[in-house]
Amino acid sequence: MEACRTKTADLTGALNGAARREEAADILRGLLPGIRLVPDVSGLVIELVGAMAGILALGDADS
Repeated sequence: MEACRTKTADLTGALNGAARREEAADILRGLLPGIRLVPDVSGLVIELVGAMAGILALGDADS
């Protein structure tokens, strides 16, 4: 889990730094090609589509 935290911090730094922001954003777009808004009884639920969705789901399983 520590490796995930480190990579997240690295990504955050890349997205916040002007020099690599565009590259980092392109990588994220490739990992997350779709976002769906699905009606639910409480409003809308956001569904992530793609590799990033699988990665985030792994994190939920640990918590």
